[in-house]
Amino acid sequence: MTKIKSTKPWKTYGCDNIRYTCKGDDLYVFVLTHPGMYLFLDDQLINFKKDTEIIWLQTKEKVKWRKSQMGEGIGLKLPLRQNTDPSNPLNAAHVFKIVGGAK
Repeated sequence: MTKIKSTKPWKTYGCDNIRYTCKGDDLYVFVLTHPGMYLFLDDQLINFKKDTEIIWLQTKEKVKWRKSQMGEGIGLKLPLRQNTDPSNPLNAAHVFKIVGGAK
């Protein structure tokens, strides 16, 4: 599991299988189940700008995102992972860093 030191609770704890913490202006999103190919986040809660960068911390990959046309918030397109072995850390909780998302 990815460890993030010196984070603090954010303005909301989270909902369902998503939890939030922050460090400075950066927001960390913990997804406690495998989100599949897409993950939707509440755009009313998080500070998204046109150039917002989202990083999947387990892999250090930048995640593509866009505002949902169906009013579901912000959609993150996650890289497809074929390995479903439960002991693989990529199949545990997923952590995303939203740069500037906690402003």
